[in-house]
Amino acid sequence: MPTYCRDYGVSIKLIQSWQLQDPVLNLLAATCYAMQRSIEIQDFAGLVLNDQEADEAAQCLHLYLRAYAELAGYYFARGKLMYKMRHKYHYMTHVEVDISVYKINQRAFHTFDEESFLGKLKAIGIRCHGKTLSFRIFQRYLLAWAVCLQEHRKLCEGV
Repeated sequence: MPTYCRDYGVSIKLIQSWQLQDPVLNLLAATCYAMQRSIEIQDFAGLVLNDQEADEAAQCLHLYLRAYAELAGYYFARGKLMYKMRHKYHYMTHVEVDISVYKINQRAFHTFDEESFLGKLKAIGIRCHGKTLSFRIFQRYLLAWAVCLQEHRKLCEGV
């Protein structure tokens, strides 16, 4: 199994220096490290990345995508669908190109907070009857928000 650990700078040399005997474990390490490093670069950069930041972030993202595809192929050949090639993979290839070409920090456009909010609403909504769903979601969300504000107020008064 090829490991695609070439021409990607210091981070790849670090992964190679681990000298893991299991190639699948090597690929898993590469995917985790590459995605973490790409996110880290973008978290600490401004809206426009400089050439070095953009190159490293794009290369790490490219390594992540290549290693993920290799893992998908490896397990697919063994009849296990552990790494599914979904539309998010295709989107990430466009993100990689956008980072390298336009040097715009893609983290400025992420929707993690919105996805987290929808997850909270879903957790509230699954406990509500369908007929009163809208009213109960807002009622319970406002109640949770009031409790949060009350706890914050107590902390501020104690300081």
